[in-house]
Amino acid sequence: MSDSNSSELKILSLNVWGLAFISKLRAPRFAAIANYLRESDYDVVCLQEIWIHEEFVQFRDDVQGVLPYSRFYHTGALGSGLAVFSRLPFLEAHALPYNLSGRPSEVIAGDFFVNKAAARAVLDHPTLGPIEVWDTHMHAAGEGGPETRQTHRITQAWQLATEVRGSAARGHWVFVMGDFNSQPFSLPISLLRTYGGLTDSFLETHPHANDPAPVGLQAAQALTTLGVTCDSPLNSWSHGKPIPAGIAAQGGKRLDYIFYRGPTGAHRVHCAESKVVLDSLVPGENFSYSDHFGLTSTFKIDAAAPEGEGSAGPRGHDEPMTPKTHYSATAPLLSLDAEDSHVPPSPTSAYELARAHSSGATASAIRAAVTNIKAYTREAASYGTKLTLLVPLAIVIALGLTIGSAWQPKPWIQPIFTLVAFVVGAAGATFLYIGWLWTRWERGYLDEFVSEMELELAVLHRRGED
Repeated sequence: MSDSNSSELKILSLNVWGLAFISKLRAPRFAAIANYLRESDYDVVCLQEIWIHEEFVQFRDDVQGVLPYSRFYHTGALGSGLAVFSRLPFLEAHALPYNLSGRPSEVIAGDFFVNKAAARAVLDHPTLGPIEVWDTHMHAAGEGGPETRQTHRITQAWQLATEVRGSAARGHWVFVMGDFNSQPFSLPISLLRTYGGLTDSFLETHPHANDPAPVGLQAAQALTTLGVTCDSPLNSWSHGKPIPAGIAAQGGKRLDYIFYRGPTGAHRVHCAESKVVLDSLVPGENFSYSDHFGLTSTFKIDAAAPEGEGSAGPRGHDEPMTPKTHYSATAPLLSLDAEDSHVPPSPTSAYELARAHSSGATASAIRAAVTNIKAYTREAASYGTKLTLLVPLAIVIALGLTIGSAWQPKPWIQPIFTLVAFVVGAAGATFLYIGWLWTRWERGYLDEFVSEMELELAVLHRRGED
């Protein structure tokens, strides 16, 4: 354990930017990250975007001396990109592929083909017993509105929050971290904090981290006060990247988090320190470790709570133990209409989710999620109909080209017609798959998520907590 002290737990989360053929200088960057880990005292390290298994193996071998236990998680056609390294032995591990993770037509983004996921590791802690660590990398939609572009991330946040609630109900302390591709005032983060009952460790130690960035904020201050981890001008890989003016004004984005919650029990945990790390250039080089900075949080495990303090009482088994500090109870829970805005909406916004960590905020977040999903469902249905209508057109064109190829006066033209006919036919098959089959598959999941959310709203209403 950190400093040989079982009353402390030190965690690191880092997106290492390991896309094959796209991410630059992977070998020297990964070697530098491994060297940093060897010289560190982390108990748990969660990495994202390790897409190549051989590079995970290299990481594992490099850090074996300080982080002897590790796991690579496999999902989708190209893997989840998730890996967990630990000083603590593993008790269980499995991957939770998200049901929705982008459209198959979004080939360049690639989320559909890797199938974004959450990686679960149950670790044996000498003081807390089994603890659950979740490492995730959520759907990466584009910048800006409309709000429905984050629908798949909303469903992923719901899935993960549901798992977290179950873990806490089993009596485990839960630590959830990774690249959420969501800013603090977004709806996915609001769901995790309200419905999931999770405490944002950086916000706990920096109570004004979610406030609007002050005018003239320096880039270095954005890291220390706002927890910015991506699109910072201090990151060499941000240079030349088209960053919206609002994001640049606040020094970048906070997309990486370490959340936690606990059950009722004999021990209490609070975050003593949380900060952005790996924000400098690789020693001796002119490039950063990754296109994201890392985030680390140190948790203190207090002595057993006074008698009665840890009992379930009126909270019920689903509610988290309140941290020693109460910063999370006063921080805003908001969802922006456009991600590139740097000013949170006014308190009269339709997505204002209250400043109190309460069941009322939970109901507000869920209602906003339902509204979002229903709006996206209508958009998706229209998109599917348009693609389906292209199928007969593709068939007619392919048949015309095939027949026409036999009447060409020049022999060399015939194979060109045949090739084009094949391409058009393949496009028609793709339109049929995406427009008819995939959209129905997606609709089924969306309807299921709405049903789950509406049931939770009904439960909250019966309890008078909405």
